Amino acid sequence: MTGALIATFALSQTSEPEGHVTAIFHEVQLLPEQADARPAALNDKVSNGTALRTGDDSRSELTFGDLTITRLGENTIFSFDRAGRSVRLDSGSILLYVKKNSSGAEVSTKAVTVGITGTTLIVDSTPQGGDHLIVLEGGARMTLKNHIDQSSFIQGGQMVRVPSGATKIPKPTNVRIEELLKTHPLLAGLPLLPSQDLMLAVVQGQNAPPPQTETAEAGPARPTKKRSKPQPTPVQGVPVTQSGPSIWTGYPSGTVAYPPSYSPRPWRPGNVRNPPGSYTPKRPTPTPTPRKKKRPGGGYVG
Repeated sequence: MTGALIATFALSQTSEPEGHVTAIFHEVQLLPEQADARPAALNDKVSNGTALRTGDDSRSELTFGDLTITRLGENTIFSFDRAGRSVRLDSGSILLYVKKNSSGAEVSTKAVTVGITGTTLIVDSTPQGGDHLIVLEGGARMTLKNHIDQSSFIQGGQMVRVPSGATKIPKPTNVRIEELLKTHPLLAGLPLLPSQDLMLAVVQGQNAPPPQTETAEAGPARPTKKRSKPQPTPVQGVPVTQSGPSIWTGYPSGTVAYPPSYSPRPWRPGNVRNPPGSYTPKRPTPTPTPRKKKRPGGGYVG
């Protein structure tokens, strides 16, 4: 019994599960390695090395034993081995779903290699347009075959287009997954994929509003008041009521007098040196001393 179990286990490890054709739309052909091409039919078994070709406005789907799913678009030439884990895309477009916690898969075109470790993606390759990768959920790494140092990781909700003859991988850009689920030929009108919930989670993340930073509650705008410089307090005059002359100014009572610490300017009316209604005489101009005249013969006159 032990020997039988070991033999069964060894057989299961050496044999790889075959794929089955689970969907056909219009013209789909099987291209076996050592046989002529023939039209594909539902539930046809496809083994390693078998290629498939679709015509105009045609689609197909393959499902493997580990639930790896490959969908082919129109005008696509596709071959695989390792039970669908190593895919060769000569031209056209494919959708590949590999479940999480699996051994991964690889998609290869003429110019790039896409490494997959549990994800859902779409690869489109044409000789004129180059290679186009869309990651619907999860993540994948793209590498240029002729420039292996050029590698980029693309996550769910992103896409990258590599033109023919490129020496660098462009930066990924965002793509609306919600629109692709409704309009893309490899998604719309076909049965839901096992990763449908994961793709909807990406859609929810794309539709979520951007996070807002915490700020204080904005109240009504307050008018900005311009601060004025403090002005000096003016010195007020104090009426004098004594009957005699003011002790400060010498003028009769009732004249506005100022404290001795205040020094008003003499040319303004109303100050102690020029009270209202009074007259301040001007200072007499001094008479200049006449100069002595010289005599013609010398000496001074007078």
